[in-house]
Amino acid sequence: MKLKIISTFFLAFLAAPSVLADYTVDCEGYNSDTSSYVYGECSNGEFEGYDSDTGNYVYGECEIGGDLEAYDSATSVYVYGECDDS
Repeated sequence: MKLKIISTFFLAFLAAPSVLADYTVDCEGYNSDTSSYVYGECSNGEFEGYDSDTGNYVYGECEIGGDLEAYDSATSVYVYGECDDS
């Protein structure tokens, strides 16, 4: 019985980090070629947003409270920025 309780607790503990890892935060940055403002959301490490001047879709990687590294889908120009803490 004791082993069953410990096993259940251990499995619940392992599952908890995957549930807590889901997040979405706002990010902002700039097109490295045109300096256009870029905005969007970071969701679980993936950035999706838009260039404010052209409306081009921007995609890439991001971190909560950290860096945004992405690319303009139409021009492949590098986009850099930061994401909110929460």
